[in-house]
Amino acid sequence: MRIHYATISLLLLLLLACEHDSYDTGDGKYSHLQTDYVSVEVKDCYVQSITTDDDKPLSITAGMRIDVEPKDTVLRWLLYYNKVSDSNPIEIVGRSNMTLLKVRTTTDADAIKTDPVTLTSAWLSKNKRYLNLNIGLKMGSTTSNTQLHTVGMVCTGMDDDTAYYTFYHDQGNIPQYYTQDVLFTVECPDKKVIDLTINTYNGTWHKQLIIDN
Repeated sequence: MRIHYATISLLLLLLLACEHDSYDTGDGKYSHLQTDYVSVEVKDCYVQSITTDDDKPLSITAGMRIDVEPKDTVLRWLLYYNKVSDSNPIEIVGRSNMTLLKVRTTTDADAIKTDPVTLTSAWLSKNKRYLNLNIGLKMGSTTSNTQLHTVGMVCTGMDDDTAYYTFYHDQGNIPQYYTQDVLFTVECPDKKVIDLTINTYNGTWHKQLIIDN
């Protein structure tokens, strides 16, 4: 069985960088700066709603347009924004896209590539709807635009309570000169536990993440 996974290019979004004074009077541009992981509902390329991972809707300016394909979708962001009050629209300062991985199923161990990565963190969103990952991928200069990291999430089995997941990673012969952190996210299954395995440069990382007690 051949499995197709989400493929990401070497041009990855960097996290927001801000320059400001070492102190704040309380009235400056960043006085109300907040950071949240959010879900963004998009219809016909227009943002319909932005909701934080603890299910709090954010007030947004009407007519916010994003070039995205498909035009009707749900995006995941790490969002930086100013919020003065619940009734006033937020001011978006910046955002980092989270790559939404689709879960594929296979019991063929030979079909699962597990080239090592650097794992910074793995956690469930506050509303337990998403499994989030901060993964470091080794990067380097290459003369070929066909050399890409291939990443995904594989379900190797399920029982009554648990989904068994393995992080798929094919280095793609990319030189390993430096590490680039990338945010990934996966919708949680209708189970009580995710049993997650990730191959890292420090060995196999394994943990059970509790979705529902």
